[in-house]
Amino acid sequence: MKAAGTAEGIEIFPKHDELKDGDFGNAIRGPLGIHRAISARFWFYGADYNLDNQLAFLKRVTKLSEEHLGALIQKLGQRCEPAKKELAPTPQWRYPAPQRQFHIMDHIEVRRKAGRNWITRCPSCAASGRDRSGDNLAISVDEPQKYICWAGCSKEMIRAALGCPIPEGREAVYAG
Repeated sequence: MKAAGTAEGIEIFPKHDELKDGDFGNAIRGPLGIHRAISARFWFYGADYNLDNQLAFLKRVTKLSEEHLGALIQKLGQRCEPAKKELAPTPQWRYPAPQRQFHIMDHIEVRRKAGRNWITRCPSCAASGRDRSGDNLAISVDEPQKYICWAGCSKEMIRAALGCPIPEGREAVYAG
């Protein structure tokens, strides 16, 4: 079950029932924190966007009672059965023409290892002058075709910054 926000505005983490080895989960940002790439503060919704009003907003927030929490948890546990629909036959998929597969590890210098990931500078962030700390890009140690920029750069942006753009028409079938 992938959890989403509830009607009460509560977002549930983690959003996955499980992760396979090497998969990335969700990043969680703290309120009033500052985004490292764009130096913008994360605000609470419902108050003006300045620190004094944000802190005053926090003082007005009521604590969640045990009964209310129990009701919310019970509500989250209720699953709806999706309507069954007829599946149309899918066309036969064919492998694309053989080409040398892109390996990001051939193009970057790893700075350190953290858990199951290599951590290094994101080429796209670096090209735009945003990755000053040099740790926006995480690459799975076990499956290096899985990589993610924590500042939001897409694989297309990263590949373009490396001078190895994803070939036209291959975006849908390219895995790394």
